[in-house]
Amino acid sequence: MVKRRKSEAISVGNHRAQFEVVGHKWVDLSERDYGISLLKDCKYGHDIKDNMMRLTLIKSGIMPDPNADQRLHRFTYSLYPHTGDW
Repeated sequence: MVKRRKSEAISVGNHRAQFEVVGHKWVDLSERDYGISLLKDCKYGHDIKDNMMRLTLIKSGIMPDPNADQRLHRFTYSLYPHTGDW
């Protein structure tokens, strides 16, 4: 679980939220009066930058296995808009 307020996602010091983070099952981006949650069943990597929430579906490097992740992938995700924050 990861919860961020919009102001935190925009300005986090000199690094400005430029790296992907791990969030099992869901992540939320909220302001005081409203927000949106991204619910997911198996994909854990995401990032939030410039008011955009992104979910990483596949990260397949070629070392040490050049054929990694070259198969069928199934996943489910949902967007849940809500009033208030968590």
